[in-house]
Amino acid sequence: MREDSELMRVIGRVYDAALDRSLWPDARAEIAHFVVGPKVTKCGHTDQQIELKRLCSEVLSQLKALTEMMPLFESTLGSGAVSQSSLPTDEPSILLDDEMHQRIRHLVPHIRRALLITKTVHLKEREAAIFGDVLDGLSAGLLLVAADCRILHSNAAGRKILRAENFLREVCGRLVAVNPQVNQTLRETFACGSGSVELGNTGVALAMTDLDGQHHVAHVLPLRSRARPAESSASVAVLVHKAALATPSSPEIIARAYCLTPTELRVLLAIVDVGGVPDVASALGIADSTVKTHVARVFAKTGAARQADLVKLVAGFANLLVA
Repeated sequence: MREDSELMRVIGRVYDAALDRSLWPDARAEIAHFVVGPKVTKCGHTDQQIELKRLCSEVLSQLKALTEMMPLFESTLGSGAVSQSSLPTDEPSILLDDEMHQRIRHLVPHIRRALLITKTVHLKEREAAIFGDVLDGLSAGLLLVAADCRILHSNAAGRKILRAENFLREVCGRLVAVNPQVNQTLRETFACGSGSVELGNTGVALAMTDLDGQHHVAHVLPLRSRARPAESSASVAVLVHKAALATPSSPEIIARAYCLTPTELRVLLAIVDVGGVPDVASALGIADSTVKTHVARVFAKTGAARQADLVKLVAGFANLLVA
């Protein structure tokens, strides 16, 4: 009865370690002690510590052979095990008896399952970390929100917006708009976000104004479909950015795409940032006629017919990543 209780305790440690890899060293030690513990006192060696280390190493070696473990075994259960080469060479080899092998066989299926769980969890953690790094690179705020307005995830830009509490904030873990009317619209939108007809496939855009009078746009995109409902999963993704024309962080990409000269590129960007020909000429310190000449060449190379087309062209190259 005591042995069964001890076996269940060790198995529990193994599955705990499957979910928390930092627990594997302790689980490994408990496995070895469970298998060899009763035999240590029967050994005739005077150095009990060396004997225990050798037995533990032998147990782990047997486990590895019996379970045909993948390389993950050595990086989790097997890491830190005492190797034969690290022990005194004059000690005799220790053989595991039938009772020890029987204990090992009881543990093998659980260790195999635990290691597979560890591998799966590790891969999911790596995928989540990579995905999180990508989202944190966005200059726009991204919030994953449940139907009840709970914030399930936010990228770095999203957290910055929430900390400012200028037009969006977090209250008890839920997304709240500072403006009461906008907040009511958000709540209604989130509630019908899971595959609703109202949101459609492309979602909706909501205009917001912060306390400084700056305008922002929140794009609410549905995430779930009716085929896979889940109360705890995100209902919508909220992409928030300032309502302003973003200048490309690498304008040379436009120059290469349309074979623009450095002067033509400066004139193009000045039209977007400054305005009409007279203002551009004044800003660049050149004659109006020179600006018109360069604008005509930009029109010819890009296929644009109006200055508004040039603004759209530059906007199309805007970088969503932080410069």
